[in-house]
Amino acid sequence: MRLNKMGSYHTEKILYSQQVLHLKIYSIQYQILLKKMIWIGRNSLDFAQMAHLQ
Repeated sequence: MRLNKMGSYHTEKILYSQQVLHLKIYSIQYQILLKKMIWIGRNSLDFAQMAHLQ
């Protein structure tokens, strides 16, 4: 009984750490996406201004 309890606790800990890792990876991907969008936005603004000047 005690071993089973410890075993289930251990698997819960593993599942929790996997979820945390998943969240970290997700947030990193989200930040990269956000930076890309900002970069694309700035570039398209510059492009629009250049086109407007010409």
